[in-house]
Amino acid sequence: MESRNRQLLIFIVGIGLVVSVAWTYINFKSNPTEVPMPGVTLSVIPEYKIESGTDLTVWPKGTIFEQGRAAYFYAAKPKITTTPIIKINGMNEGLIHGTFKSRVLIQSIDEKSQIYWSHKLNESPLNEFTLSSGKAFNQNSGMVLDIPDAYSKVTKIGEELLFQSGLFQLLVVSDIKVSGTVNGVPIEKSIVHTLPINLQQTSFTIPKSQEITSKISLIAEGKVPALTENLLRIIQFNIIPFVIDFILLLLLVALYILKQMGKPKAAKDHTRFKEWITDGSVEVKDRQDIQILSLEGLVDLAIDLDKRVIYDSKVNRYYVLAEDIVYIYDTEKTNSILENKQQLGKLLLDRELIKPEQLEIGLYHQKKFGIRLGESLLALGYIDETGLYSTLASQSAIDYYELNPEKEKVDTKWIDKLSVRQAKALMAIPLGVSSDERLVIACSQTSREGITDVLQEIFNRKVHIVASRPSAIYEILEAIEKNETEKKNDVISDPVEKDPNKRMGEEDRKHFIDSYHRGYLRQELFLKALGFLDANLLIQIPEKENILSWMLRNNIINRDMANLIKGLSAAIKAIERRERYEHKLPDLLELLYHSNYITHKTKDWLTLEVATQAIPLLDLIRNNLIASQDTLADALIILETLEALVAY
Repeated sequence: MESRNRQLLIFIVGIGLVVSVAWTYINFKSNPTEVPMPGVTLSVIPEYKIESGTDLTVWPKGTIFEQGRAAYFYAAKPKITTTPIIKINGMNEGLIHGTFKSRVLIQSIDEKSQIYWSHKLNESPLNEFTLSSGKAFNQNSGMVLDIPDAYSKVTKIGEELLFQSGLFQLLVVSDIKVSGTVNGVPIEKSIVHTLPINLQQTSFTIPKSQEITSKISLIAEGKVPALTENLLRIIQFNIIPFVIDFILLLLLVALYILKQMGKPKAAKDHTRFKEWITDGSVEVKDRQDIQILSLEGLVDLAIDLDKRVIYDSKVNRYYVLAEDIVYIYDTEKTNSILENKQQLGKLLLDRELIKPEQLEIGLYHQKKFGIRLGESLLALGYIDETGLYSTLASQSAIDYYELNPEKEKVDTKWIDKLSVRQAKALMAIPLGVSSDERLVIACSQTSREGITDVLQEIFNRKVHIVASRPSAIYEILEAIEKNETEKKNDVISDPVEKDPNKRMGEEDRKHFIDSYHRGYLRQELFLKALGFLDANLLIQIPEKENILSWMLRNNIINRDMANLIKGLSAAIKAIERRERYEHKLPDLLELLYHSNYITHKTKDWLTLEVATQAIPLLDLIRNNLIASQDTLADALIILETLEALVAY
């Protein structure tokens, strides 16, 4: 009922949020949009015309010269009439009053435009004008400039001063003052504009009107508001709708989080893995059952076995069926097991094996590093292995057997039924047969559900489990493995000598090839093809733990092999997608390079040497001590297995 009420509340708040957002949008659209103010400029255009004053062969009297000539000659007795234009751009409303007055000067300057001397020739009367939108001021009467006469005067002044080396100019200097209102803004400006005419010995030059047009900004163009300013303005004009939107959104998020938090872990896991789960019922008669402590672990096992997880809602259990074994995840039983495990700390305190403050530190260490409480206490040095595992045995009502690796003599006739590799995975070692004909097996992981049934199935006889220290079991198994190796005078035959495709199966191989084409190495399938991993081993791997790390820690594979498999993943990813679909495989150099055994420089050198010296690659690597024999052997096994799978 509580869940339904929460779902209804989420629905109501969601509808409210939609309505509120729509209201916010309507309010936003109804607000006037802020348009940036256009700029207003005043332009002074020094218009003029040049007219010849006498008849010449090339120019009759009255000829109007176009602007922009390289030179205008005094022989044509030219005269310049100036008719300046003043106009305003960007004004929508307003009126400007102004005055205009021009002065005519002659002067001598140096190359840096510094003035030697200056003399005023003429001055126009003060003209008044008004400017409005679309209206300009045009001085129709203008001023007439006699250029040859001006040149005569500057040369005369130069002679008087005994100084003829300067550059002579005739200047028309216009003083303009404007005031008024433009687009509601008061304006007052003073402008000085100059029309320069350069006087030379036989001619003069004058720039084009557009080249010396002055543009003065009266009102700067308004800037487009920045995104932040716009957003703040929108919020400012719609503060109430935005506050309501924000509150409803926060409420909706809080309700959703509470809904997710309120779900039981079992329900969350069921939803998470629902694509792998099928509803149904299972008969477990005549099947050995093995308890799995998490739904995730059961799903991973189902994927590796290419099976479906069957959920029986009547008993609230999950099953995976595999031949004569059924793997079960029972939430109630799992909670009971985990609750019993949490009692270890109390048991150790009751037996005075640790102190309360040591337990507190151990629990903190356990939580911080995500390990078991017993492992945490061992790592901190608060308890020894014998004390811990004898207590665990007592907790599980199992006998404890103290193994001494230096003195224990173990009969190894069982190796043909249980390999050393499997024994390490199960952390179990047969000790011998008791008087009641039961096989006594020492095991450090006695709390595993179904461990007794699995061992009975392997040996096909009744067994009696006793607890023991894991380090002792491992040390004895290492000694047995070493002894067996010495007997054969060779490395124990690697399972990859068999056909990888038969180990993997057709369906698994299809999944593997599909992943390869996508640039991903399915490590669990590849380890299966190599012969290092099977269903019995897979169920021993804790949930959420990396397969390679677990197998390495349990000495099922060596560090070299684990590192090369990681390098293979990187090498496959580096191959182009098209080439992967064409079944291109990494070669030995690429594998060693991506495994960080050789540098790019070494890889290029080996490639060049093989091409130029015609030396076999393996010999080149061995002779130059680039990789060990064991590394090369493991690398070749990996490459041969991959080739067998991809090219099958």
